[in-house]
Parts: sequence; structure tokens; C-alpha cells
Amino acid sequence: MIETQLARKTTYLLIGLALLFTLGQPARAQDTSEPSGVTIHIVQDGDTLESIAESYGTTIQAIQQANALEDPRDIFVGQRLVIPVSITHIAAPSSQPTIMAGLADTLTALAIRYGTTPEQLGQSNRIVNPARLYAGQTITVPSTNPTGIARLGKNDSFWNIALSANANAVALATINNIANPFAIMPGNILVLPDDTTPSTGSPPYPWDTIVLHPLPLEPGQTGGIRITTSMPGTISATFLSCDLQFMSQETGHTAVFGIDRWTAPGLYPLTIDFQDEAGTTWAYNRDVLIVEGNYPREQIQVSEETGAVLNDAQSVQEEADYIAQKMSGFTPQQYWDGLFLLPVAGVPTSPFGAVRTYKGNEAVSFHTGTDLAIKTGTPFYAPADGIVVDTGWLDIRGYITLIDHGAGVYTGYWHQASIMVKIGDQVTAGQQIGTVGSTGLSTAAHLHWEMRVAGIQVDPMQWVREVFP
Repeated sequence: MIETQLARKTTYLLIGLALLFTLGQPARAQDTSEPSGVTIHIVQDGDTLESIAESYGTTIQAIQQANALEDPRDIFVGQRLVIPVSITHIAAPSSQPTIMAGLADTLTALAIRYGTTPEQLGQSNRIVNPARLYAGQTITVPSTNPTGIARLGKNDSFWNIALSANANAVALATINNIANPFAIMPGNILVLPDDTTPSTGSPPYPWDTIVLHPLPLEPGQTGGIRITTSMPGTISATFLSCDLQFMSQETGHTAVFGIDRWTAPGLYPLTIDFQDEAGTTWAYNRDVLIVEGNYPREQIQVSEETGAVLNDAQSVQEEADYIAQKMSGFTPQQYWDGLFLLPVAGVPTSPFGAVRTYKGNEAVSFHTGTDLAIKTGTPFYAPADGIVVDTGWLDIRGYITLIDHGAGVYTGYWHQASIMVKIGDQVTAGQQIGTVGSTGLSTAAHLHWEMRVAGIQVDPMQWVREVFP
């Protein structure tokens, strides 16, 4: 009776495995094409296994076993032979990849992801205290047993290969486009799974994922954070002595924040708190690395009249305070979608963050936006959807336009020749909003493009290259 039940269970298990791979997939002929990246030798007239082995630095026996050849003379012109580095398995090149630790990563999570052990990672990277792993830390992954491809021998099966390669059977079938593992024949080539695909890691309950990007962070740049939780609730976080403001929908939470241009390199604590609907609170803490920004220096030559205006500290500060007030606040809606567009196809003449000194003015400042030089009268466009929050004239900045893109993200445009929108207008990406000029304190025709995130001046060009949050 017990033996009958055991046999029945075994039968159900095999049927279940078969259904796992065949359910929902159309019947098809077995794909026997070779995977890319595999060394294949096409037999030419006059080739022998000995000459082939010698040319590739391997052995006759290795080629025989990799191709399930019983007789070394049993080859023919046009035949495709797998050229192995080792018996049966063709190894991937040995290397020690360098990775960046994410916000939710631990040595244990990294070890599982990259097929090694926490002890090996700690020893290779001289990590004394695993609890002090920080986001943005560079980690070298020690070499492990290489995997690459395998060819089924005469007595091999899909399951033998999966077991011998310590590979997940579902992953092995998926990457080889195998509909039915029971139907593959001896001689077929299998690509072995690569376990080095990065993932976000799984921090402690109730966090499902916590992703911070880009890593490492830099002064004057934007950071984005995406969190998923196992239940709905409220997220709050503190970084660089500022409270982050999140947009939440069910169990998804996102935020963007700016890093002040003068922030010194170093480790800074990030604290995240989550409160579920029952009032239970969890906290997650991790140090985050900020590296040097390496900004250039500029000395600007200005006229005596312009220098006099810049030396009027009160006027300069009043205008700066006005802009800061207009480009602050948090609209709990994200208007933009994807990458920002360049507002105009001008020549970048002065980047964000450049340290500036002005002749006749002892003050040291930094360039708060990106200058795009192009002739007066050239149309320029909204880089993303948003709402116009201010337009008008300022003595230093000339004609200006300010746009709220939601979620604490604002852009500004200085030195315009003309303004084509008004306060309250909803604009879309690619819509003309003005023309380029040289109004205010400007030495030549250009568009000054500025951005603030959570009230912090940041490099707008980063948003052209990277999607936030």
C-alpha cells in the first residue's frame, strides 16, 4: 500500500514537471541552433580531430566527449563541433567582476546572487564588519566555478545537466527556449544560466525592495528612491538632514531628492520609516556613499557695469531668494514621464556646478545651471510636462519662465528674448515656451537652463540621460 502511494506520488510529480514546461506553450520542433558566444568549428576537408584539437589548444578526448563522438574518425565535412575548454563544459572567461552595493544589499544577498559565500566576499574585500556595508560601496566578486555551455552526451538528460551544473531547471529551460525538457536529444547544446544578473535584494520585513540610484551619489546631482512594501502604509525618510517627500500608491513609494553642490564626499545616513495601516512602525537605516563631483573652475570676465551689479550683494540675494521661493514646494503628482528633452539644441558653453569667480568681484560661487549657446530668436521648448508657475523680468536673469513638473521638480529658463506662455498654463514636452535671447546680465545669446529638486539646485543634464524616480 505504501509502495503504491509512493509510486503514485512520483508519477504525479513527473506529470507536474512536464506540465510546468509544456502548459501554455505551442508544440514545436526542437531548436538545435547553436547559442551565440559559443566556439564552434566547422569541419573542413582534410581536418582531423588531432589537427582541430591542436589548433584550439585542447585534446582529442575533450572534443570527443563534448560532441558525444565514439570514434575520433567519425567526423565529416561541414559538421559543427563544439570546442571545449574543459571536458563537457565550456567555461566562461575567468574574471573578478566589480559591482556596486545597493541600498538593500547585504553580504548574504550578494553571495547568493553571485554564486559565492559571504565569507569569500568579506575576505576578498577586507570587510571587517558586514553590518557596515554601505550603498555605493565597490565590491569585487571572487572567482567561482565557471559555467558556460554543455552538450548532452549519449547517456545525458536535461535533468543530469541541471544537477551537475547546480542550475535551476526552470531557468535552464527558459534561457534555452526549451518547451519540453523530456524531448531534447543527445548532442543538443545547452547554455548554462548566468547567476550574475543584478537584483535589488530583499531587506527585512515589511520591505519588499528598496532601490536607490544612481550609485554612488554625487554633489549637485539628483537621487531617486523606489520602495515596494508588503502592505499599504506611509513612508517617510531623512537624508542629508532633510525629509524626503514620497508619492505613494498602494504598496509602491517613490521620491526624488537633490544633493547640494557643496556637499563633502563621505558616508551619510539614510533613515526610512514605514507605518502600516494598523499603526505599527518599522525603521530601516543604511549609510550611503557620496563621492567627489570633480567640477571645473571658470573665471568670468564682465564689464564694470555688470561687476557693479554683482557686487550689490543685497540685490543679488533678493533675486536669488525670489527664485528659490518660486521653485520650491511639493505638488503631490508627477507630470513628467521618462527622460527630459533638451530645451534647445544649443552648444553647451558652461556646465552646471562649475566654480566661478568674476573679475572685480571677490565672491566665489558656482554655475547653477547649464548654458546652451545659440542665436537670438531661436525657439526653445518645454523638456517635460508641467505647469507654468512664473514668468517675467528680473534684473540679473532677464526674461524668465519657471515650470513645476510635480513631485518637487522645477525647471527655470533665463535670458529669454520672448516669453510665449503665462502663469497657470499646462505645457507638454516639446511645446515651444519662448525664444532664446541675451537679456539681463548676459555676455552673449544663450539659454540658461536651471533645475531644482526638493529645493536643491541640481544638474538638469542628468535628467536627459537618466529616468527618475
